[in-house]
Amino acid sequence: MNRFILLVVLLFTSLGLAQKTENHKFRVLTLSGYEYNYLKSPDEVLFEGTVLGRDSLINSSVYQDIDLRYNFKTEGRYSTFSLVAAPEARFFYEQPEDSYWRFSLNLSYELELSKSWDYLAFARFKRNDREGLDGAQDILINPLGFTQYEAQTGVQYRPFRYNKMILLAGFRHKNFDAFGVRDLEYNQYELSFTSEQRFKVGRRFQKIGIELAARKRLYQTLNTTNEIPDGERDWDYLDATAFLELRLSKAFRITPAFNYYQRIDQLIDRSGFTQFGPRLGLRYSGDKLVLNASTAFNTRNYKTFDARDSSGLTGEKIKYEYVNLSFNATWQLNESLYIRAEVYSRVRSTNYTDITARSFRNYRNQYAGLGLQWRL
Repeated sequence: MNRFILLVVLLFTSLGLAQKTENHKFRVLTLSGYEYNYLKSPDEVLFEGTVLGRDSLINSSVYQDIDLRYNFKTEGRYSTFSLVAAPEARFFYEQPEDSYWRFSLNLSYELELSKSWDYLAFARFKRNDREGLDGAQDILINPLGFTQYEAQTGVQYRPFRYNKMILLAGFRHKNFDAFGVRDLEYNQYELSFTSEQRFKVGRRFQKIGIELAARKRLYQTLNTTNEIPDGERDWDYLDATAFLELRLSKAFRITPAFNYYQRIDQLIDRSGFTQFGPRLGLRYSGDKLVLNASTAFNTRNYKTFDARDSSGLTGEKIKYEYVNLSFNATWQLNESLYIRAEVYSRVRSTNYTDITARSFRNYRNQYAGLGLQWRL
């Protein structure tokens, strides 16, 4: 894996150094806030005959974020290369042992082949160093920490004016940190297609598009004891989104969308589900103020998993409803200094209410923060 990452970095770097113009950007963000239920735990769990409540299960804390972001971009006559490196950390004051850090590295290369065709290549690496059981997990119990790398390659085609199509093939490997007696990883193979069409209404351009993806994900669960057998999963995913971007003014636009998402269990036909729901994105970009907001409502229906309450089976299949909300805003104080605010909320409701289980349960995870951002 390390050789693969080094090879990709050297390849993209050599492509980038062959360009003519260079651009460097550096951003520092420090932000203080409060996060509720950051391990996504349910409100109560029956454990060894004792009912554990919120005080025992839900971890919340004041936090301090430190995020760094470095952008490097070079452009030639026919090609563009960019690199983005982003280390970040969240420190919890109440439970310092739950603090964590992340690092991501993103490389992209674009080569103009003709007036209508471009070659595209992407490589990404992500390390999430975090411990703790995630109550949002389903089917496969795994920790929050992982190492992930992926690559994509494909073409961009402009068949006619104001239209753009992108076809990509990709591979991802994700290795979760060992948790108890379990060690989990997967390989994913992906094919995606995007089509966008711009059109003019009055003096402003609007956009309509679709995003389609098909993925095969092969899990392998390894165990350090003989008590639990090794396991495999062969899951196929279908993902489709239709969206419309409406520019209502020079500074303001909204993006309504609808997403359909399906998982197909190819081995035992047990873990499949369908998920669907609307999304809405909003962006305001003024002289000093920039606002971004998004919200989504998704319904997930499992195919074979039965819902339970504390008395037993209810006769229904498991169903989730997700309500997601995110918001961030920056206000420019001077040429390089900004005030930054962010809010995030994720609420999952389900008909699986058995208090002896931790998985499949209701949970609520929310945080809000305020801080300063420097751009150099």
